[in-house]
Amino acid sequence: MHDTIKAGDAPNTLRTKDIRVARVAGDAMRVLSGNAYPSETISFKLQEASLLYPAPISYYPFPVQFKPLSIPNTMAFLLKGSAFVTGAGSGIGRATALAFAKYGAKRLSLVDCDGSSLEATSKLIKKAHPAVQILEHGIDVAKEEKVQTAMSQTAAEFGRVDVAVNVAGIYHGVLTHECKTEDWRNVLGINLDGLWFCQREEIKQMLVQEDRGPREGRGAIINVSSVAGLFAGAGTAYTASKHAVIGITRNDAVAYASKGIRVNVICPGWTDTPLIRRAQAENPESPNIAKARAPMARMADPEEIADAIVFLGSRMAGFMTGAVVPVDGGYSAA
Repeated sequence: MHDTIKAGDAPNTLRTKDIRVARVAGDAMRVLSGNAYPSETISFKLQEASLLYPAPISYYPFPVQFKPLSIPNTMAFLLKGSAFVTGAGSGIGRATALAFAKYGAKRLSLVDCDGSSLEATSKLIKKAHPAVQILEHGIDVAKEEKVQTAMSQTAAEFGRVDVAVNVAGIYHGVLTHECKTEDWRNVLGINLDGLWFCQREEIKQMLVQEDRGPREGRGAIINVSSVAGLFAGAGTAYTASKHAVIGITRNDAVAYASKGIRVNVICPGWTDTPLIRRAQAENPESPNIAKARAPMARMADPEEIADAIVFLGSRMAGFMTGAVVPVDGGYSAA
């Protein structure tokens, strides 16, 4: 004779008058009847079940106290190996670097043109995750040879690049008739040329790496575009650069899928970052317009964008490539 206590039935104390043994059976705790001392309290540490708090059966007079099962945080193992992140000194890039360390990456190669901001990011990571190995590259991604050197150093130190995230970018909200040639070239030089320089080196490195099977392959690349890559209205140069990022992503996703390299792109909506704060300074009404259009009626936190990037970089997204993923509070659907 036995009683089965199913998951979800529950507080954490059972009462029964004759308990001999308790054991885990699938997703239930079975209490097998037998002789026991009526006043005895028996503690069990559940070893194998998904059940955390067995259900109370209040009519049992004998107290049996259960301890919650201690389960490791499996989210901490979403990622492994090494990652290369640009724009890591602030905003989405910093949030991504921190998220990668949190979710299991053990080696981070971080890039930003602002060396002091990059150092601050490294300190935040080291404080929370002291075992993570970090390389810092205080470079401008628009400088082709600097990108090549950063990737060479990363490969020499880490052996491979499992995930690469290209975040570095600048904002310029000026329309065509007001846009100076040097501003156009500067925006495209960082947002487009810089991203392509990085992606080219990332792909070259991944092509010589071991293919680790269907879900992990040789590596994953996540580019950061914007909802401005889906619509017009954010300034000519910026909009052009972000549309182009989507084109680069799709083309390389198709070209390298058979080689075990996945390439996807995130399109964030308005996010609380230094770049967006500078955009607000140029046009104070812009965040109000964006909030009015987005059904969720708020800006994103950088961590919310980083979480989506972590997913795309993990084996959970092993069948995703060429995807254009808006993370915009419903902006692109409205």
